[in-house]
Amino acid sequence: MSIDAVEAVFTAHPAAHRMTRACIDFLGDAEAERVLKKGFHQVIEERMRFLALRADPPSAYGFAADGIIPPGDHPLDDTARAALGDDDQLAAFAPVRYGLPMRGTHLFQIVIRSILFVSEAVEIYFRFGVRNPKRQSFRVGTPHAINQNNWGAMRKALEDLDMWTDDALVTVLDRPDLTPPPPGAPPCIDLEAAPVDRRRWWTEVMRPGLRLLRAALWNAFRHPGDPVSVQLSLEAIKFTRASLPIWRLAHNLQLGSYIDAEEYTVRQGLKSIILGKQGTQLVRWPHSQMDDQGVALSYMSYHLFLSGGPYVSRISSATRAPRCKDGFVGLYRNDSHMIANQSVDKTYDHAVTTHRNTGGKVLAYFGAGPDPHVAPIYRASLYAALRQVAMRDDWMMVIKTKGHRPYGMYSGFVADSPLFAELQKAGKVVLVDYFRPFFEPCPAGWLIDVMDVGIGTGSIQIEALTQGKPTLSYMPVGDDSELNNTLRDHALWHETVDGFEAALADFLDNPTQTNIPYDWFREQFDPFGDDQALSRIARLLWAPAA
Repeated sequence: MSIDAVEAVFTAHPAAHRMTRACIDFLGDAEAERVLKKGFHQVIEERMRFLALRADPPSAYGFAADGIIPPGDHPLDDTARAALGDDDQLAAFAPVRYGLPMRGTHLFQIVIRSILFVSEAVEIYFRFGVRNPKRQSFRVGTPHAINQNNWGAMRKALEDLDMWTDDALVTVLDRPDLTPPPPGAPPCIDLEAAPVDRRRWWTEVMRPGLRLLRAALWNAFRHPGDPVSVQLSLEAIKFTRASLPIWRLAHNLQLGSYIDAEEYTVRQGLKSIILGKQGTQLVRWPHSQMDDQGVALSYMSYHLFLSGGPYVSRISSATRAPRCKDGFVGLYRNDSHMIANQSVDKTYDHAVTTHRNTGGKVLAYFGAGPDPHVAPIYRASLYAALRQVAMRDDWMMVIKTKGHRPYGMYSGFVADSPLFAELQKAGKVVLVDYFRPFFEPCPAGWLIDVMDVGIGTGSIQIEALTQGKPTLSYMPVGDDSELNNTLRDHALWHETVDGFEAALADFLDNPTQTNIPYDWFREQFDPFGDDQALSRIARLLWAPAA
């Protein structure tokens, strides 16, 4: 639905045509249109979601979550409302008044972001501009977020294939205040301190960037009463500024491939274009088994899209760049090198092993990210699981959050639960403690292996099901997709707490149910069913060109 709204604007609106031409002029590549569409899609989809939540608020279903809906209107709300179609609840809202205050704020954002682009580009030019900086060559580059826990396993996979060389891999510190990799890790480059070629910076970045700013400002201030025109100008200026660190990367590294995990942002498109100019292929890292019909998988410009199996590629292919090729590799977290590279904190290993050795069973609760918008949903499923474990003497529960940041959210959930304190005292529940950022004391693969039943949404549910482990999820609303319909048909996804808790009770009483189509999940997300995903990735990225 949201993609249809974007396509309608870019087909018929003159401002979309003007700003597309300006963006192509800036980047020198027709793929710039896809990047601009991605940015506009992010805004229109978010406004569609918030309008739908206002019309059908969470409080109507027992959630005290109305605060997740930002107050006030947005200039694109009328466009978003039209994209949602006829609806009596939406019709009750008055049209947006795009008056002087809102119009002024909208235009002010364009001016401020233009100033920020110019000031940052000029600062880099004078502080870091040099003549002919030395560029380093590596086979593959990877951002710190991907490589921090994977480099040891990737190196071992390359060594086993006799592909490891000193120039095999470089880590890019692409955000401020990141801790460099430990001794023995591959080389790294800090973009915050990296020089740029002063001549190229002027000809490739500043001069075309200033032309784009002029076109965007002219488009916006010539049509100040048209919110779509103004928003398109704003998106163009936003991605101009977002391109600065990517240009900086291109000035310092010559890469065969660059790994990326930002499908949901315009940055992936910018990387594909800018790094592609020097022969680098942008590769999507298969970090997530997404099932998203919206912006998370829309308008992608990758050269190579790695995924566990065919499902994610199939549902995202409609708006992808024609040059984007698929690479199915299996689930890399199951790779033998990843497993050998991980360690489990002895506290959790001992608790689970002791419980299982006495004939007990394990329920694993996989927490999601620290998203306050859906925190009440996660809290409801967690409390339901605690209630069910409390009723069964032979079950214990391990609560694993998605890293350091969401640990605080889940700590707050359990602090408000007297039942959690009782179960913890009895040794029937464990909350994995992420006291060290960027350190994983309880790998998901290990927990899936030792659990009998799981609770989790998204990738973790899919990965557990490919391993033949029943895993349930609770989410009040979701896309009408092949995956969600399969989950729903087999009582693995529930839209009500009562339905979720009843199904969980059934699985705890009979965890070896045979009606789950495990083979379908394997075919779609892990067709190889082995522990060689990193070896496949190595052959795709490091093998010499034929």
